[in-house]
Amino acid sequence: MDTFKQAQELIDTIIDNLHDDRWTLRLCSRFCHSWLPRSQQHLFRHIVLLPPCRRYNSRPTDVPYSKRLHKVLFASPRIADYIQEVKVYEGQGFREQDWISKDQTLPLVVRMLPKLKKIEFRRLYWNTLAADLRQSIRFVLELPSMESLEIKKGRFASMDDFARFLYHAKGLTGLSLGDINLQWDPADYDQEEIEEGVDSLQKGHLVNLNLKKFSESRLFIDWLLGPRSHFVVSKIHTLDVSDPCDGNALNSLLLAIGNSLRHCKFEPLRNEWGE
Repeated sequence: MDTFKQAQELIDTIIDNLHDDRWTLRLCSRFCHSWLPRSQQHLFRHIVLLPPCRRYNSRPTDVPYSKRLHKVLFASPRIADYIQEVKVYEGQGFREQDWISKDQTLPLVVRMLPKLKKIEFRRLYWNTLAADLRQSIRFVLELPSMESLEIKKGRFASMDDFARFLYHAKGLTGLSLGDINLQWDPADYDQEEIEEGVDSLQKGHLVNLNLKKFSESRLFIDWLLGPRSHFVVSKIHTLDVSDPCDGNALNSLLLAIGNSLRHCKFEPLRNEWGE
């Protein structure tokens, strides 16, 4: 029995060293039953949900990524415990690839991930999402395992609306925000969320903060440093900021962070020619 255990530990170590070689991991998962769990841990650790398009769904029988993942998790529930990072990539607006708001399986998939540590969104237009998807996203942001949230190009009705969204993510240590619009006022604004839990703040402690192309950074930083913020900034040790960013607000943030800061990066915003 000890010999078998030692052999399995050796196999697991070898498979661990193949963590970024997906082709070999797939071969290992098919080799024998004892190799399957460890291989799947690495194969499913990081999931990317791409928009349906001609490149990824070229035939009528092709299944979108979210539906494919839902089918896998429904057949093998244990795989959900292996998924630690999920990237949800919305398509480009001018190509009408707004699949996030239309996909009926995405809310189900999100709720099936109990060990998720990081979630990333590309084009998150919060107030256009269906109520069940918004509720599923809130659910996953409140997971004890959740550590990091990244949003690249997001729209919220106001800073208060964004604050209510972040209220569910108080356990985060990492927050990355890029191209966030906080002054959007859609006709279908969700009035039911206005009074949602903005009191009784058990604040989280941010460790990593990334602000990119954040033209309305002053609104966010003023809230972050204010009494209604859901986060403490005095333990931030990594700060990454790019222009445009309000200079006075950034200076206030640096003063609030104080001596905890270890790594700081300021990057000028490049134009469309990379200059």
